[in-house]
Formats: sequence, structure tokens, C-alpha cells
Amino acid sequence: LEMKKVYPQVDDAMIDRTTKMLLSRRDGKGGFHQNQGKYGFAGASKEVTNAYLVYALAQAGINDLEKEYHTAYTEAIQSEDAYRMALMSLASTALDKPTAALEILGKLRIQVQQLKPGQLKADHSLVRSYGKSLQIETCALIALAEMHQPTPDVTYLTPLIEYIISNRNGGYFGSTQGTILALQALTRYTTLQTKQTPDGCLLVYKDGACIESINYNKSQ
Repeated sequence: LEMKKVYPQVDDAMIDRTTKMLLSRRDGKGGFHQNQGKYGFAGASKEVTNAYLVYALAQAGINDLEKEYHTAYTEAIQSEDAYRMALMSLASTALDKPTAALEILGKLRIQVQQLKPGQLKADHSLVRSYGKSLQIETCALIALAEMHQPTPDVTYLTPLIEYIISNRNGGYFGSTQGTILALQALTRYTTLQTKQTPDGCLLVYKDGACIESINYNKSQ
């Protein structure tokens, strides 16, 4: 579905087959049957894979995920893993559960404020990323979750975007997966900026501290 946004000729039948295959892997207990793959792929934990599948299916417009959603959402909150919580915040929004999305985003905001981007609590991602690449993926997902709110909180969004941009190197943001998610977050952030009301406030930061603020209106 993401590819279809830039290449409309992506085969709908392929998308339908993939969706049906993933749904057929539900184990009836709130998770998905999983097999180990080669070369590290499919090597993510069942908790990460479950959360990612719920997120992906929800993004694809699948609504019949109540049991799987509840299991993954509860596990993500209990684990305090920022990567899994970000996935479930996005899944909550896609499944029209705004209260749940905001609840788990609130916990992510605390991590962003206390631990700072680059040091967030995350064990591994779907593609077994670690280190900086994992942090980029996690920050991008949190930023996307924040920007899916009716009124994104710039206090928490800004450091996430700044961290992502500061880790751009040679056209990449860590791993391939990190680059994809970083670009999704940055392009949505750009779109968000163009939709802001004409009036606003310009904030000037030095060494992470706001040293000046200037209000402006559409006539300036």
C-alpha cells in the first residue's frame, strides 16, 4: 500500500493475497503463528512481530483485529518498549481508537522527555535493528504517532525530528528500514508545516534551551 502511493500500478491482487495470508496466520490466542527465516530475517521476537503485524494490517484498513490488537497493546505498555509502543499508537489511530492512541503516546512522550531521542528504551525492531538504526526507526515511528494526533505537540516532536536529521549520513538514516521510516516522518513533518495556521510563534534554541520566542501573524 505504501508503494502504491508512488506507483499506482502495484497489483491489488498481490496486496489482497498478502493480507489474506497474514490473517490466516492468526493463532486464535491474540497472536500470529511465526516461522524462523534465513539470514536473520523473521528473527524478531514474537512480541515485536505481533505488534508489527497488527500495525501493518491496521494501516491496510483491516478492522477485524480486536483480539490481536488487545494482546499487542497490553504487551507493549507492560514492556515499556518504545518501538512496540509507537507501533501500537499508530495501530490505535488506524483502528479509530483515539483514547488508546493518546494513552500510549503519553508514555512515549515521557520517555522522549526523560531519556532523550537516541537513548529510548527499545530492544529490537522487526528487522532486528539495533544501536543507532533502531533508535532512528523508533524515533521516526514516535514522530509519526505524534503527527497523527489532531494537535501534535511540538515540544516532543521537535527533538525527534532533530535527532533524525542529525543522523543523516550519505543519503541514509542508519539501515534501509531506518531510512524508509525517517523519510516517512520527515515528509509528513514537511506537510504538517505547510498546513499550520498563518499565525504562530518562532522559537529560537541554543544548546537545547529556548532563548527567545517571537510571535508573528499572517501579515508578517
